[in-house]
Amino acid sequence: MMEKTECLTCALADWSRTKTGALHPGGGGWCGWKFEPPPIAAAFYWPRAFTNRCGAPPSPEGGTISRRDPILGCPCYQQKDPGA
Repeated sequence: MMEKTECLTCALADWSRTKTGALHPGGGGWCGWKFEPPPIAAAFYWPRAFTNRCGAPPSPEGGTISRRDPILGCPCYQQKDPGA
């Protein structure tokens, strides 16, 4: 016997419907969860294509920096300890 998914009772579930508004017999739908990316260092970027599926969020990409190309206004900036 197949287990029922939690999506059946989820407020974010958007089920496919027929032209008359009834639930489509195919049983498909979309998850309405929206990923809100947290602030990341300016050297990183989020991939263009986010999936709106529940689960692990995508990982940021990039991370390269250069002393010749400064990054200003980074939300993750931390003052370096002068004694280090």
